[in-house]
This record gives sequence, C-alpha cells and structure tokens, in this order.
Amino acid sequence: WLTPVLKAVSKLKGLRETPLDVLRLDPLRRAERAFRDDYIALVEKMARELKPENHGLAVEMANAALDARGYGHIKEQKLAQVKSRLAGLAKAFDGASLTPQAPSGADAMRRFG
Repeated sequence: WLTPVLKAVSKLKGLRETPLDVLRLDPLRRAERAFRDDYIALVEKMARELKPENHGLAVEMANAALDARGYGHIKEQKLAQVKSRLAGLAKAFDGASLTPQAPSGADAMRRFG
C-alpha cells in the first residue's frame, strides 16, 4: 500500500523551492538552502584560487560538506560543526593562497565565520 503513496509523493519534487512547497519556510530547510548557496560560493572561490600549495586544504574543504547530514536537530548540529570546520579551513586556505580575494569569495567566507 505504501508504494503508490511514495510514487505520488516523488512526483511532487518539482514543487521544491516554489511557493507551493509547504516546507520551504521551515527553519531547517532555510538553513540547508543558505548552507548550499554558501558552499557553492566557497567551491567557486577555491576553484579560482587553487594552487599546489593549497590543494590539500581545498580537497578537505570540498569534502567537509559530506558531514552535514541527518534529520532535525541532528542536522542542525552537524551544519554548525561543518560551518565551524569550514571557517577554520578557510582561514588556512587564505593563508596558503597568495592571490588576493575576490569580493564574492570573501563574502562567502565571511558567512561561514
């Protein structure tokens, strides 16, 4: 009996992040979207400033987001831990990078701090 229900629910994925998404205002969903946007900006910054000296840090930073999983309060805790870890790695990355920061990358890094 559950299979038809799950198939019907799976067809509603197209409603995500639209006004018809009933969970879009949930604080955790908002935090997830903000984290996603910040993470994308961070990866773009790393790609612009990637050098052999900071490659290891870039890999570690890129993999850090994999730890942000779970549901409810567990995910909230994990997101906070990952943001804190990324902030520390970002400082090390900036120290290893000899190029000046682009404004958009600097903004992304500030949001993780």
